[in-house]
Amino acid sequence: MSGPPAWGRTRVVRLEWDDEAGRPRYLRLVPLAPAARGGVAAACRAIYDAIAAWRDRPTAATEAAGRVVLPQHAEVTSASPRQVLQRASLTGAWVTQAIATAIACVMLRLPFDPRAGAGLADVWLAAAASYAIVLIPVWRHREPARVERRAVPGRAAA
Repeated sequence: MSGPPAWGRTRVVRLEWDDEAGRPRYLRLVPLAPAARGGVAAACRAIYDAIAAWRDRPTAATEAAGRVVLPQHAEVTSASPRQVLQRASLTGAWVTQAIATAIACVMLRLPFDPRAGAGLADVWLAAAASYAIVLIPVWRHREPARVERRAVPGRAAA
């Protein structure tokens, strides 16, 4: 499926399950190994195929251990794109931009006082506006609708 919101789309593997309390849970798997643009889709397909094969038929390791043995694979990561929009994340970004802007203004000998001409406030506003443009895909992001899954006999949530 499509990856996290960005100007250039990537691919991810999305897992959905219900926890012990019956609440829906989601996990977005993103291959961490560097790959060319088309290579990410192939890596996602490999992860999906490994998970599907594990789900659809028990492995010798699972049967020998008498319990579910998860498929071995490369490193993955999962985070909701909406976490970027938390107040603490935005505040941290703005503070970092303000510090970088102040350093740039000192190096370029631009004024800190807005009455003295273009300087700190103008550069910081331009940085904040460019950051807002980068975040547009995240603001527009909505999680996909939940898909009903078939139960697999003998498989429990890990």
